[in-house]
Amino acid sequence: MGVRRSESASIFAWGPHQTNFQTEVAPSSSPKNYRFLTKDGYAKAKFASGSIDNAGQSTGSSLPDKTYKDRDETTFQADEQLTFQRLGMLAFDSFGVVNTTPIVVSTVTVAHKQIFSLIDPQVASTLPSRPLAQKIGGDQAIAANVIHDARMTSMTVESFSITDGGNLPNLQASTSYRGSGQMYENLAAVPPLTPSGVQFYGTGRHVFNRSELDAEKDINKRGGIASIYLVEAFAGAPIDTECIVRGFNLTVNNNLNVEGGYAGCGLFQDGDSTKGAIAGSLDSNGQTVSFELTIVADSDVMQDFDLTNRIKTGAPFSLKMAYQGPNIGATATPFLAEFKLNKATITDYEWVGLEGGTQGLRLVTAPLAVGNLLPLSLELTSNVESFASYIAPA
Repeated sequence: MGVRRSESASIFAWGPHQTNFQTEVAPSSSPKNYRFLTKDGYAKAKFASGSIDNAGQSTGSSLPDKTYKDRDETTFQADEQLTFQRLGMLAFDSFGVVNTTPIVVSTVTVAHKQIFSLIDPQVASTLPSRPLAQKIGGDQAIAANVIHDARMTSMTVESFSITDGGNLPNLQASTSYRGSGQMYENLAAVPPLTPSGVQFYGTGRHVFNRSELDAEKDINKRGGIASIYLVEAFAGAPIDTECIVRGFNLTVNNNLNVEGGYAGCGLFQDGDSTKGAIAGSLDSNGQTVSFELTIVADSDVMQDFDLTNRIKTGAPFSLKMAYQGPNIGATATPFLAEFKLNKATITDYEWVGLEGGTQGLRLVTAPLAVGNLLPLSLELTSNVESFASYIAPA
């Protein structure tokens, strides 16, 4: 009788950022430069190898008698609870630009502020990419590094969303990736091989260290505080909104030019032109932002914000959504994530009932640029020096 192989043992690992869309850092185990993730929330990456046929191509029949490889591609979907460190990784992948400012505590730099911003279309259009490894099979199979072991290179974010909805206690992220189509795999090879180049360790757990100082800090969704400014670019004093936020939804759509990735520079797997074309790049046609906020319809806020007049006139405002965590190490500097909407107008709203019978207001915004200043940024203070190279605590 054969051994049952459980799908529940699927695990994944993210690699470091590639230097460009076609190159990547080789997997390493000393120290590990791949970040391991358990199965929960992660769909299995899908590899597709398209083809076209010659139906109607002067064959004398409406039926085709040949097929030709068209292109390969890979896609991946992940839903997960956020920590401040995981947010930094996802923000760099999806926003595209990061700048680091050290925060000095006494004589030792132990905290770091990094500012993530969208790609300026006048400067660049290429988003960051990284490789993804996955192993699918039962506990015994994964422990032996057999069954389905694959690595997909050049995975780029198509869409990134954050919400505080659902029953889980932390902020939730949903991310969609699309890759070049280049994949290294092994299907039950004997003797066991690791074509992904990544050594998987057991199942059902994170394998990086979680020491007390380096442990990843969750982002409590109940801790969000919105500061609403009546004018753009955070001028003047904000309206006091402490403890009235009841919903937060943010989406960054990277609008990938999928067809453009193959035009003129499509590469072939292993130099074999009989296999599908590999995308040479995945550029953005221009990122878009969706930002919604649900607040308690507090009388002071309603009076100060003057919703009806603001909708009627299209008056712009700015908004900062902040989530604070515990202090970083032994310092007095806390983990802090601040989403900054530099300029926006209200495009729609909805009166909603909130828990406890409270009247709520859901605001739908249209984010706008302020000159060359793009509409959205994230300022993240954490114990990570650079999310451009970060994978996991050492």
